[in-house]
Amino acid sequence: MYDYVVVGAGISGSIAARCFAEQGQKVLVVERRNHIAGNLYDETDESGILVQKYGPHIFHTNNLKVEEYLKKWGSWEDYFLECMVYMNGKYTPSPFNFQTIDDYFPKEKAEEIKSHIRQVYGNVPKETIVNMLECEDSVIREYAEFLYANDYSLYTAKQWGIEPSEIDKNVLRRVPVLFSYKTGYFDDTCQMMPTQGFTAVIKNILNHPNITVLLNTDANHSLSFSEETKKVYYEGNEITVIYTGAVDELLDYRYGRLPYRSLRRILISRLLWLPILRQKVTLVSPSIKSCRSKRKRVKPLLPWNIRYRQMRSWNASLITRYLRRKRLRCMDSTGNIWRIIRICIF
Repeated sequence: MYDYVVVGAGISGSIAARCFAEQGQKVLVVERRNHIAGNLYDETDESGILVQKYGPHIFHTNNLKVEEYLKKWGSWEDYFLECMVYMNGKYTPSPFNFQTIDDYFPKEKAEEIKSHIRQVYGNVPKETIVNMLECEDSVIREYAEFLYANDYSLYTAKQWGIEPSEIDKNVLRRVPVLFSYKTGYFDDTCQMMPTQGFTAVIKNILNHPNITVLLNTDANHSLSFSEETKKVYYEGNEITVIYTGAVDELLDYRYGRLPYRSLRRILISRLLWLPILRQKVTLVSPSIKSCRSKRKRVKPLLPWNIRYRQMRSWNASLITRYLRRKRLRCMDSTGNIWRIIRICIF
């Protein structure tokens, strides 16, 4: 008999299972897929390259305790992600910075924009595109409108499949505009990647005599709610459940589906000595404007590893509203199911 059932063998479920196991509790981890690690799962391909099956993830945090905890389960190395955007026929850093101003504006105009930014924002290192669009300074607002029209609005609309005017402003706050020549996608104090991959780290976390992992099993088929007792049951037994899956699926879609989006990833293996196939940085995003206006697929220069993959992404604010407004009445009052949501590691 188990003390806890954890649904999902990703990083959240695995850490929860480990915490309970170290307290002497017996834990059953139920995973729908045929492997652990969730969307962090990585495997070695035919070329001997460790590939993340569901899209790239990079660990970053400002929390020292989180960093120290993860380092207990494997060796890690520093990794600082560099990104660029291919916009209007030019490559420029992402997040946008002062180099972006130099890339797209004549020298005199570029100096004017940077001067106004320094006057208005002083030593502030960055700002959201939303606040810049609402700035009283017309020069700054004009620059923000250029970025919004050529990248932010188009990329976000394509990502979520709706018009820019319908998008929650919080989504646009995700990637700021930098007020310096600093590069790097994240500014967290800790940015690292596991030397042997994420799967190896999670395997070590789950390696405990009190943890049993059950793969190829859909826990939703065994979960049931009782309106009478206000309890959750797993295979007919009352037990505390840690649920890390999709909350709309847990509720059997009775309040509709959350707007998950899928990204298709393509893996292409090429010879690295061909200069045309090399990129200056790890990630280059193609011009979304070209994709949208010409109604055809754009084939940008890609890294040497792309393969068709499916990956889920979601808006944290939508999930929060969903949970607050539309939870089952029995879930509001029951004490034996906990919901863990990993919004993003990227």
